[in-house]
Amino acid sequence: MSELKEACGVIGIYNNDDLNIAKELYYGIFALHHRGQESCGMAVCSDGVVKDHKGMGLVNDIFTDADLARLNGQIGIGHCRYAPMADCDIRSAEPMTMRFVKGTLSIAHNGNIVNADELREKLMEEQGAIFHTNTDSETLAYLIAKKESETHLLEVAIRQATEMVSGAYAFLVMSPKKLVGIRDPLGMKPLCIGKKGNSYILASESCAIESIGGEFIRDVEPGEIIVLGQSSPYVYLLQSMLTQLSKDNQTINRPNHTGTLDQDTHRALRSFQILSNLPATGTLDRVTWKHLVKQFTLSAVSDAQHSTFENIL
Repeated sequence: MSELKEACGVIGIYNNDDLNIAKELYYGIFALHHRGQESCGMAVCSDGVVKDHKGMGLVNDIFTDADLARLNGQIGIGHCRYAPMADCDIRSAEPMTMRFVKGTLSIAHNGNIVNADELREKLMEEQGAIFHTNTDSETLAYLIAKKESETHLLEVAIRQATEMVSGAYAFLVMSPKKLVGIRDPLGMKPLCIGKKGNSYILASESCAIESIGGEFIRDVEPGEIIVLGQSSPYVYLLQSMLTQLSKDNQTINRPNHTGTLDQDTHRALRSFQILSNLPATGTLDRVTWKHLVKQFTLSAVSDAQHSTFENIL
C-alpha cells in the first residue's frame, strides 16, 4: 500500500493591520510545503480587484520580489499542491479565481470530493457549464458562484454548495470583502485559525501561523464555517451539523435570563467568545450580548431561536 498523502496546504489572511500580506503568505506557504510541492500560488484582493500569481514548483522558485510587491492588499489566500504526475498542470495550480455575474471569488482547496465528476456532468448537461480543468476546486467554485448569485451572501452560498458534495475537504474562499474557511463535517482534513495583531489567519497547520509570527487560537471544528470580514469573526454551521447537534441541549448564562439553547447555538456562541476574546464563563453584560447576537444571528440560528434572542434582549 502506498504512503498516505495529505495533499495540499492552504493559508488565508484577513489583514486588519498594515501587514505585507504577500510576504506573509509567502512564508506561510513555505511552512506548508511538506504538504505539496508540485505547484503553489497566491491571490490577493485590494479594493475589490484580485491579483494572483502561481506556477509549478516551490514558492522560492516561483515568486520574485517584483511579484510580491505587486500582490498587496487586505485579503489574501495561498496554496501549495500535491498531485499525481498525470495531473501536474499549471491550469490546475491554485488558488483558482472565478469571475461571475456577482463579481469574483478565489478558492484554495485541500481534499477530495468523491462526487465531483457527477456534479460536473450535471452542471454541464443542465446549465451548460464549461470547465477548464478536472479539479474538484473548479467544481466547488462553480457551485459556490451559482449559489451566491441566488442567495447574495457568500457564507450561505458556501453552506448550500457544500451540502451538495461528499468527501473530505478543507478550503478557503476569498471574495472582495470576506475570507471564509470551511472544514468538512467529519473533520477529515485539517484547518485552524490564528491571529497576528488584529489580523486573522486560517491555515491547514499551525506551523504556517507560527512561521509568520502569529498566535494559534484553535482548530476549526468539523462542519464549521469561519467568516472573516470587516466586522468581528463569526461562525456558521453546515445544516448537517445543525441536524446532528440540535438533539442536545446545554445551559448557558445570559443577561437576566437562564435557560437552554440548542447545542449548535451554544457551540457557535462559544466559538465567537474565543475568537473575540470574550469571557468564557459568567453572564455577559447587555451591550456585549447584543453585539454577540448581532454577529451570530447571521450564522445558523432558526427563526424561533432569533425570536428567543429578541425576547431575552
